[in-house]
Order: sequence, then structure tokens, then C-alpha cells
Amino acid sequence: MESLLTTKQVAKKLNVHKSRVYAMLRQRCPACGGEGQDCPRCKGTGHKLPHQETNLHSGTGAVKLIYPWALDLPDIRNRWPGGKRPTTLPDGVEIHRNGTEGKIYTVLVDGQQLGTVYRKGEARRSWTWETGDANGETYYRNRKDAIAALLAHSDPSNTAA
Repeated sequence: MESLLTTKQVAKKLNVHKSRVYAMLRQRCPACGGEGQDCPRCKGTGHKLPHQETNLHSGTGAVKLIYPWALDLPDIRNRWPGGKRPTTLPDGVEIHRNGTEGKIYTVLVDGQQLGTVYRKGEARRSWTWETGDANGETYYRNRKDAIAALLAHSDPSNTAA
């Protein structure tokens, strides 16, 4: 019998937080759409990260144990870091996070600081930008759109998106 892994062990092997492992346990299997039955990919569990639950309880629910072979599945092994897709930026543009909250980013173009983009509140359209001489008056849905608006403001001929 193969040795099953705990969520903490899986999180350490995948280099993600334990909460991300729990999210992968709840997501549907990409091959069968969560139907399970005879799916060879999820071995009938219907989950993205195949596992089994024990009758033991940890205080918050049944203990979840993950099969070691599940870590070698392509969609688990080749996932985006932390479950987030990387931000694609135009050539020569970099962003650096200020502080630990992750809501304020400095935008650099070819190594020179252009301005900042930041999130104001938690609403969907809450990203905006500012430079030393101007503030964005419009709020954008995501950080990438706010960066594109900042680039367009600093260089009207720039059409980077």
C-alpha cells in the first residue's frame, strides 16, 4: 500500500500555501468535469487533486490524504505559482511591490521610475495610477489595465496593453 500525504506535506512539495492545496482538493477534475466514476485521471474522485478522506476529524472536518502519484499529474505539476497567472507586461516595463500588503506597485520603464499603481478598496474596479505630477481619474478592473493607462499617459504614442 502506498503512503498517503497530508495537505502540509503536499504544500511543502508544491511550494504553495496549505490553503491552495485545499482549493485544489475542491476543484473539479479537468478530464471528467467532476463526474468521477471511471475517470483514470482522477481515479474516480472527481477532484483536481485526487485524495481520500478519513473518518478521523481534525476539528474542522475529515482529514484529507493525497495520493503521491497525484503530484505528478501535468495540471498539478505545471500550475501557475500560487494559483495565479503571471502578469505579462510590455518590453522594458517592470513592477515592484511596495510593502507587504501587495496593493501598491512601483512601475519602472527601462529602470526609471514612471509612477505607481495601487488598489483603493476591494471593489472590482478599484485599481488606479499616479505619477509625481498627475493622478488617474479612472478606476480599472485590474493592475494590468492600470499599468497600461499609466504608460499611455506618460507616452501618448505608446499603445501597449
